Amino acid sequence: MAAWNCGWCGEHAYMQPTDQGWVVPLTRKEQQEKSVPPISRVYTTMQCSACLGRSIAFTVIGESPARAAQLDDVEEFWRENKPADVAPQWVEGKIFKHVPKYIAKAASEAYKCHGIGAYMSAILMARTSIEAAAKDNKVESGSLATKIDKLADDGLIRKTIKDAAHQVRLFGNDMAHGDIEIEATENDSAQILRLLTMVFEDSYEVVGVMGEVGISLEVRKSGGVE
Repeated sequence: MAAWNCGWCGEHAYMQPTDQGWVVPLTRKEQQEKSVPPISRVYTTMQCSACLGRSIAFTVIGESPARAAQLDDVEEFWRENKPADVAPQWVEGKIFKHVPKYIAKAASEAYKCHGIGAYMSAILMARTSIEAAAKDNKVESGSLATKIDKLADDGLIRKTIKDAAHQVRLFGNDMAHGDIEIEATENDSAQILRLLTMVFEDSYEVVGVMGEVGISLEVRKSGGVE
């Protein structure tokens, strides 16, 4: 049985075929590009075992449409043939537990943009998230460069993290100002998101976790546990 992260609920779940499926030939261009079989595309509607949402799966096979259409055991077919692609696809964001919700949502959107290959958008949203974090910490005046320096001067982020924040800013600035001749790559986006996460860990997550540990210590003390 085919299984993947459901595009509706995100669970890694088994997918049950709900129809016999349908077969179409590859376009002439696709066949020329492949130069050899597979020559047909097989589509089927699949139902998620977790949420019952339905997705479309397809794969390509080396059978003519007429012959492929005779495949009558659809479950056996999908046990033996992994889907080449599915729709909708689940796009993973990122949870920032101790970051204000509206900022965490923007940062998670940066990760989702990365997940669908929208690397410029991911970098721009990372820059936006850092500026929003500065404003949340009452650093509101001046350019983003000034805001980042102020965060460091006030002890809200460490010097090394200040440098990381500036790297995110510089990447984002180019795109925000229309300098997009050089294409942003997957690696560019991934590195920027790593730096964004470091900034948030320094400015929010460490303090948040310390607070949780402090509460746990108080509970232990109140229960007489040393």
